[in-house]
Amino acid sequence: MFKVKTKKIKSILFKKKIVAGLLNDIAEITAGQIKTDVKKGMGVKTKLKPLKASTIKRKRKKGSRFPRKPLIDTGKMTNVVQTKEASRTNLMSEIDVARNMREIADYHNEGAGHLPKRLWFGIGKKTKDRVKKMFKARARDIIKTSLGKLK
Repeated sequence: MFKVKTKKIKSILFKKKIVAGLLNDIAEITAGQIKTDVKKGMGVKTKLKPLKASTIKRKRKKGSRFPRKPLIDTGKMTNVVQTKEASRTNLMSEIDVARNMREIADYHNEGAGHLPKRLWFGIGKKTKDRVKKMFKARARDIIKTSLGKLK
């Protein structure tokens, strides 16, 4: 039977540095997945609702490179970045769009008036799957490292 001193494991596994690193990795994965999905015309759960013919026509007139694709006309909406990084003293990580795009981003995410709901900012299945893989890999690394320290 394999016995482990739980105090040593807790001190190794629950270091704030490790938790902060995990939170920052989750933020990075989420921001990257949002960018990738929007460029492909996908939202958090489903495909983004198509644009109206009048919107496509207006975007063509303005010289848009992608007049049929929602949310990527200027590229500002896909500029999702980590705005707060987790650290040992602050175990919180955040991602956001540019400050001047927040209101517009909310309108698209929630829908408003004539604008249909295009849920694009959030954590979807692909993001969850990528985070699970990252957790498993990190857990293996932590266990390998901690077992070496217990000897």
